[in-house]
Amino acid sequence: MSIPTVLFEPRRPDGALSGGGLVLLHGGGGAQIDVPRFFSHAVRLTDHGLTVAMPNYFAGSGEAGEVRRSMTERFRVVVDDAVVWLAARPGVDRSRLALMGYSRGGHLATEVAVTKADVRAAIGVASAGGLEPAAIRRTPPVLLIYAKGDPVVRPRYTRRWAGVLRNREVPVTLRELDSPRHIFEDVEWSDIFSSARTFLTRHLV
Repeated sequence: MSIPTVLFEPRRPDGALSGGGLVLLHGGGGAQIDVPRFFSHAVRLTDHGLTVAMPNYFAGSGEAGEVRRSMTERFRVVVDDAVVWLAARPGVDRSRLALMGYSRGGHLATEVAVTKADVRAAIGVASAGGLEPAAIRRTPPVLLIYAKGDPVVRPRYTRRWAGVLRNREVPVTLRELDSPRHIFEDVEWSDIFSSARTFLTRHLV
């Protein structure tokens, strides 16, 4: 099936990230909430030459609040397909792709990066992961950004996921935000995307 996707194409083809591609995944609230939340940040990434795709991986699975855990494998397939689709876009170098996601999307971004997708890096924000160690077959560098007071995805879950990844030889960087929130404020999102851009520049350039 076709998945609705918002595509941000580079505004500066000579930017440091020119040729790179990022699949950016919404959280459990759905694309209708996170596309507006991420819009300006995605545009700023295109100023550095990056192509950004935001797929609505919930499409066809009911309302966001009704999405069941049993749908997770379907979402992983959709995310992997989105990486393949982005790799085929004009101007995108298929060897310079990354995944990034928030909350449920962060779980998917890192899980798909270490199991399915051919990506160079992955970023999970306010998220963790639930894979069995034996399922981890790929080792791209991973950045995990979390809030020390997150009441939804507790820091111990993120750190536990980092430990699982490291035990499978995945390079992991942890960044703790001095925040009590799971749903971040605008200034916090600016900080998060700044860290993400630095990480992507390190691994995609």
